[in-house]
Amino acid sequence: MESPSRPASVPATGRRASSPPVDFAAPGAFRIALVTGGNKGVGLETCRQLATKGLKVVLTARNEARGLEAVEAIRRSSGAAAEVFFHQLDVTDPSSAARLADFVRGQFGRLDILVWLPLAARLAR
Repeated sequence: MESPSRPASVPATGRRASSPPVDFAAPGAFRIALVTGGNKGVGLETCRQLATKGLKVVLTARNEARGLEAVEAIRRSSGAAAEVFFHQLDVTDPSSAARLADFVRGQFGRLDILVWLPLAARLAR
């Protein structure tokens, strides 16, 4: 009998069973990734790497001009086939996050990967 505090999908070890690897080359097997703070540094390189692996990447930044420049830089370095999209996001503003959620839902219908770099920076301190 399953423990009422643990969902059936989580084994007794507390870790979820790993998913099978995704073949990004298979038709229709695309994944959607969203990267916060994607216009510079680690965020920019994360976006570039995900795009070169065939993922559709939503690059977010507070500054629209810098975000659009980052998208163009990725497209230049990764090839025109890189599917990188920009959306403005201020992680401290709930209405900004709501607009981003509406954009992702409307454009893609789902989100597979979230890379939240402000959180990663805080955890690294």
